[in-house]
Amino acid sequence: MEDKLFDLAGELLDKWKQMARILRMSESKIREIEVNFKQEGVREQAIQMLLAFRDLYPDKCTLNVLSTALCKIGLGYVARQYCFAAELG
Repeated sequence: MEDKLFDLAGELLDKWKQMARILRMSESKIREIEVNFKQEGVREQAIQMLLAFRDLYPDKCTLNVLSTALCKIGLGYVARQYCFAAELG
């Protein structure tokens, strides 16, 4: 699953905060990630957001939840590419 998170992060880029909000992460956590990883850029911020989501909500960090969130932020094609393909094997 961690490899899948790294792959997804590369697709989120400037939409990572929007995705975090859909996943119900707190604004303080979003801001913390943004500040702590500003120098590393948006891809690293997206990775850290997904890892934080996994750590904060391990039961909710599923391909189905991620896929739904991706669709809500207009990245349905990413959901199909990464999440649905993984479910099919």
